[in-house]
Amino acid sequence: MTSSSSASHGDSTSVWVIDQIENGTASVEVNGKTVVTMPVEVLPRGVREGDGLRATIVHDTAEQARRLQAAGIEY
Repeated sequence: MTSSSSASHGDSTSVWVIDQIENGTASVEVNGKTVVTMPVEVLPRGVREGDGLRATIVHDTAEQARRLQAAGIEY
């Protein structure tokens, strides 16, 4: 399992496997290497232990600018 990235946008795509779900928290294996925990509500509805997911993380510069502006920080 490998990750790939898009040089033009800096996006990152990873393979996630749901290892365990308990008390609203999921243990997720990322790219067959690292296990992270996260709230189940950030995962697709109906996801179960053993499911494989492909996750793409995108830098949202518009959201970053909105939050900085709301905090009174010049962007």
